[in-house]
Amino acid sequence: MKHATKMKSLFYTLSNNKFLKYLYVGVLSYLTVTIITVTLHEFFSVTESNSFSASLVVVFIINFFVLRSYVFKSESVASSFVAIKFFISSLFFRGFEYVLFVIILNLGTHYMISLTVSMIVSVVSKYFIYKTIVYN
Repeated sequence: MKHATKMKSLFYTLSNNKFLKYLYVGVLSYLTVTIITVTLHEFFSVTESNSFSASLVVVFIINFFVLRSYVFKSESVASSFVAIKFFISSLFFRGFEYVLFVIILNLGTHYMISLTVSMIVSVVSKYFIYKTIVYN
């Protein structure tokens, strides 16, 4: 009985941990970016950088709503102020990821490695900006 209670408590703690939820969304975002980038590049012959930038736009839109409702449970309706803060911070981070992607790609690294590294580099700092500034 104690074991079941501890497991239930652990599950509750993990399911309500904002950072873990953020990481779940991050993994789904990474998969979405990867699938879109690979599909556009490999099947439609779009350049790596254009494929990556298109995938970032799609994930940007999805993440606004998912982060607001699932991770940070923002009480505010998608107010214009929250949307503006999200837009500015996301634009900065997505721009940073894109520039880093292009730099790593131009060093001769495979585009999938460039994509992965650029997204991992910004994930932790984005969480703290979203938590403290955007969805507070």
